[in-house]
Amino acid sequence: MEIALATTHEEIANCFRVMRELRPHILEETFLVRVLALVADGYRLVALRDEGTTVAVAGFRIGASLAWGRYLYVDDLVTLPKRRSMGCGSILLAWLRIHAREQGCGQLHLDSGIQRQDAHRFYEREGMAKAGYHFVERLERLEPEFGSLNRQGTHPLATLHSNRITTNILSTSMTDLHPILTGALASLAAGLGTGVGAVLIYGIRELKPRTEDALLSGAAGIMLAASFYSLLQPGLEYGEQRYGSPGIAVTLVVAGMLLGGAVIWTIHRYAPHEHFHAGREGPDAGKLARLWLFVIAITLHNFPEGMAVGVGAASGDFAAGAALTIGIGIQNVPEGLAVAAALMAAGYSRHLSAGIAFLTGLVEPVGGLIGAGAAWVAAALLPLILGFAGGAMLYIISAEIIPETHRKGHKTVATGSLMLGVALMLVLGVLLDAG
Repeated sequence: MEIALATTHEEIANCFRVMRELRPHILEETFLVRVLALVADGYRLVALRDEGTTVAVAGFRIGASLAWGRYLYVDDLVTLPKRRSMGCGSILLAWLRIHAREQGCGQLHLDSGIQRQDAHRFYEREGMAKAGYHFVERLERLEPEFGSLNRQGTHPLATLHSNRITTNILSTSMTDLHPILTGALASLAAGLGTGVGAVLIYGIRELKPRTEDALLSGAAGIMLAASFYSLLQPGLEYGEQRYGSPGIAVTLVVAGMLLGGAVIWTIHRYAPHEHFHAGREGPDAGKLARLWLFVIAITLHNFPEGMAVGVGAASGDFAAGAALTIGIGIQNVPEGLAVAAALMAAGYSRHLSAGIAFLTGLVEPVGGLIGAGAAWVAAALLPLILGFAGGAMLYIISAEIIPETHRKGHKTVATGSLMLGVALMLVLGVLLDAG
């Protein structure tokens, strides 16, 4: 026999045949989505299998309280009737004890109905003690069970990507945070990549145009892959899960994508700014200093990136959100270096150039906070919001970065670097999914 956490949709669904012996009120067609909704709050299922067949399961969660400190609480523990009195329950309890100690728990708790005398004798044989009474008062719920479930029974921000629940330590700690805080912190982490690039200006005398175009094209490749892998694709998946219709999902994502591009185009058209190579755009800036025109241009570029990271991190899809955060953080490094080098070429001091480049990266947490807030407040519109973030990124890539990198005759180098950036992002996504 083997024992392991049930992490994929198939593994969780295979636990139903056993779980219904203990929870007969749960229907098979709603079992998976109910478990997934609970997983968002820390619930886990462990299954005992004999030659591939699930014969016993336990549902549990890790918690902490003033009374007990850190503890493991067993919500469900059940064995198939024909496999009872064969040691299956003891194996599960032994695994739970080990897991509890590994998670730093000092106690293991469970409740058992008063009528279940056979179960009580089993727990006492296992060394557990009756520690108190459990009192219940039935209340009329003001909201649907498990929070804001959609009509299919799934939680708006449940992690459903790639049919897998990520159980590693990093994803667990991140999902413990409020989605808005998660989005803000993720975009801050990504934005700090700009600061890293800005600091690199102290180690070089001059950034050659060919090298600059290669670096920025690689960044564009990362952004391009991130737009699809971490924003548009999860938007389609979530829309289909929530509304039960591929047509509605693709309509919302496409509408959001077009709206995102249109909004960024409008801002670029009416906000005065100056690119390092393409020159001034937007309305006449009057006496506005050239330095501030550069800052506005960089801000217009970084804000959509931060918003995209915030939306991706708050969407509940850990693998896609982490890939997006890391990818944007990596591509911000050459961007920060390029910005600092361009400011130096425009006549500004090394210290001022590095400082401005560093500060422009801090625009991303602002965009991340707004994006994460929108994703949290309007969860029903998450496909639209993910599409909007993806569209904003695509506009920046097509209208800003690619023309800049092709302007000086380095198209071949720029194209090769863009493809390498896409490849890097795809590899990163696969590695995080596998984790």
